[in-house]
Amino acid sequence: MPVAPITCTRCAAPLPPEFLNTDQYRSCPKCRAPLKLRVFPALVNPPPPISPGRDLLEGGSSCFYHPAKAAEAICEGCGRFLCALCDIDFNGKHLCSSCLEIGKKKGRMPNLQNFRFRYDKIALNLSILPIILTVFTLITAPIAFFMCFYYWKSPPSLTTNSKSRFIWAGIISGIQILIWIMIFGRMLA
Repeated sequence: MPVAPITCTRCAAPLPPEFLNTDQYRSCPKCRAPLKLRVFPALVNPPPPISPGRDLLEGGSSCFYHPAKAAEAICEGCGRFLCALCDIDFNGKHLCSSCLEIGKKKGRMPNLQNFRFRYDKIALNLSILPIILTVFTLITAPIAFFMCFYYWKSPPSLTTNSKSRFIWAGIISGIQILIWIMIFGRMLA
């Protein structure tokens, strides 16, 4: 059952669960408005509660971070005993939070990304900003033009998902390169 009732967008009548996440339109039972609803699965099926871990029994091993909880895993980075709350399953390995943080800082965990270069923004800035001082476009325009093609297939930024900056940077830097070619052509002629 849904956590919060899902209602019709037109008449606000509550909708039954069979209306959710279907590939076809359904009519509202009250106002007959055509509806096609997509909802996040956790709204319909809430995730199971996280187990706080078992209490420590006499003679058992305790968690390094929670001495009152029984150990359920061993950190593969440092060997510390971990309870269910502290155990982080990362790519099939059991790690504690400090080993995960150390691995992130030292770059040992390639699947854990929290930073990406925004090559599209760099290329656009290299083509636009030097226009103020035209002489710098002699250097920055070819670099921006190169970046547009070289980094075209690089993973997009975590915040934007558009190639339009590359397109604009390529157009602007291409025009700048053509202008410089014309200037040098006239100087040589």
